[in-house]
Amino acid sequence: MILISFDDFNKILMASLNQNGSYVIQKLIVHIPERFRMEFNLMFVKFVCIFSRDMYGVCTVKKFIGYTKNELIVKQTLNSILTNFVNISGNQYGNYLIQYLLEKWWKTEEGVYLKKLITSKFQTLASNHYSSYICDLYLKLCNTEEKNHLI
Repeated sequence: MILISFDDFNKILMASLNQNGSYVIQKLIVHIPERFRMEFNLMFVKFVCIFSRDMYGVCTVKKFIGYTKNELIVKQTLNSILTNFVNISGNQYGNYLIQYLLEKWWKTEEGVYLKKLITSKFQTLASNHYSSYICDLYLKLCNTEEKNHLI
């Protein structure tokens, strides 16, 4: 019944961008099995970039990524984030999402794409106040070989 109340793009968008609605969306993601929320997931992933630049939205996106196991949804989410990477990483809330993904996906296929993008945009990221935290974390997680490649 709760899932049915989020059957519209606008309802998901409005709920994810406010404190109480974000809390409800996160509970929905955690407690309703993924097989029942496929339609919700497909709608949610379309707004990942908008959510990632909002204080409440970024928490919801992190929860969504943490609980989504469907490979297609994960790839769509990654593609959306990579397409809007500079805008997300330079945002005061979006940089937290990129840091979360960097740690979560460090040793995965998704992490390879994220790391390549970070290395290619490293100078741009380092010169921005918010995205410089991503650079700091990247250097912390890198091994010597990866640091040499960056240089």
